[in-house]
Amino acid sequence: MRDLYQALGLEPRSSGAEVKKAYRELTRRFHPDLNPGRPWATERYKEVVEAYAVLGDQGKRSLYDEFGEVAFTRGFDAERARRARSQVRPPASATTEDEPGDSGLWSREVMDFADLEAVQRTRFDDFLERLFGRGGNDAGHDEEGLDLRATLTLRASETIAGGTRRVRYPRANGEWTSTEVEIPAGIMAGATMRLPGRGEPGDPPGALLLDIAVEADPGLRLEGNDIHVELDVPLRTLYEGGRVEVVVPFGRFEVKVPPGTAPHKPLRLRAQGLPRGGDERGDLIVALRMVMPPAADPELLAALRRLQR
Repeated sequence: MRDLYQALGLEPRSSGAEVKKAYRELTRRFHPDLNPGRPWATERYKEVVEAYAVLGDQGKRSLYDEFGEVAFTRGFDAERARRARSQVRPPASATTEDEPGDSGLWSREVMDFADLEAVQRTRFDDFLERLFGRGGNDAGHDEEGLDLRATLTLRASETIAGGTRRVRYPRANGEWTSTEVEIPAGIMAGATMRLPGRGEPGDPPGALLLDIAVEADPGLRLEGNDIHVELDVPLRTLYEGGRVEVVVPFGRFEVKVPPGTAPHKPLRLRAQGLPRGGDERGDLIVALRMVMPPAADPELLAALRRLQR
């Protein structure tokens, strides 16, 4: 597993603001929607998101700085980790002072994790067994439960506002079960939600991994992180300008229509679309659709003829 600071192009002593800035820049650069047909960009994007999930949280970052990725194994115990680390490292007098983040080196020499998900699937006791051999940890534990995986398709409005969903998913024996899931506001397509304890029974029980997909709400269309909607507007409003209300499943917005606006001209509401990463979002784009007045109105016909002279 790559060093998380290196994944963001940072030094271990980087500030929280620097971590957040790097995350925003890199997710924007490597976002899959902006790099179609480039699997390496998708992998890099995932790596950046995983790194920020740890370094963007001060509590998790402190654990990572002290113990490395082993801090995120199942059943991790900080005191046991400190005792184990002291047994495999040279005496303090024989080494220089550790740099922040270096404490993970002892773990990477023993167990090479592929990514953060691989770390989270690993038992802390199994890691200690690799470190010291059988008998170096508590014996007699039951077999850990298997993780289960399913796809959760959310509406665009759910990714923006969050909410609660009941999810059905199959167990390893083919039987179906369900669970209530809290959907965090701002979740992105392509993300994976990990729900500990909802997989197969064991010690510890497995997790449920939900791969997030996003579809449009009725009446909306998605294009990357932008949401498109059509709005009926009277001819008079298009001609003289005014304000109209756009109602979508995730809110109400007032849009200013400039005088002389052509039908179907798109109006863009910045940062009101799908989550892009961090605090950034795509746009809500409103296409104005002209509503013609009733036919056979002699006064309107006369006025139009005057306008077109």
